Amino acid sequence: MARPIEINREQALSQAMEVFWSQGYEASSVQNLLDAMGMNRGSMYSAFGDKRSLFLAAVDEYARTLDELVEGLIIAPENPLDAIRGFFNMSLFQMPAEYQAKGCLLVNTITEMSGNDDTLAVIANDKMRKVFSAIEARIIEGQEVGLINRNNSAKTYADFLMNSMKGFRVTSRLSSGMTSDVESMSGVLDITLSVLEPSD
Repeated sequence: MARPIEINREQALSQAMEVFWSQGYEASSVQNLLDAMGMNRGSMYSAFGDKRSLFLAAVDEYARTLDELVEGLIIAPENPLDAIRGFFNMSLFQMPAEYQAKGCLLVNTITEMSGNDDTLAVIANDKMRKVFSAIEARIIEGQEVGLINRNNSAKTYADFLMNSMKGFRVTSRLSSGMTSDVESMSGVLDITLSVLEPSD
């Protein structure tokens, strides 16, 4: 009787996430995933279930890494406005080029699956909204101490920034790190975040 293939589940999931992140859900064939994970079909189904279940696990793993980013960049800094700017700068300009080229897995999923598999799109959007809930909390804090204006509610500002981030991430994926595009996005980011600045 053949011995079952021993796998490192965490490593296999990381490899699957990379495939989905680079190729998208529909373009990632089961064979692509098996090759990346170093697993056979039976082992994959035993460990993760079908392709859709594996994708959901990959999205969960990606969201977990975002939670760590949120803790360090959004929650930890003392100044709320600096924290928000730092999060956008890290996400858009300081990631390795290979990650910039792939965009954001959550944004990619929302744009690819909306209208095709709305359940997956909603799951990705909800995970992204969790990140921006942390930003909303910092906006409330900033408004209370006068560092952020009260022209709109914190939720409205957070929704605006989340939608802006979606656009930025699609643009960054298309630009492939070209200097002119980075400079352009930097200017647009300045305008975007200026809506939070205190009123004169």
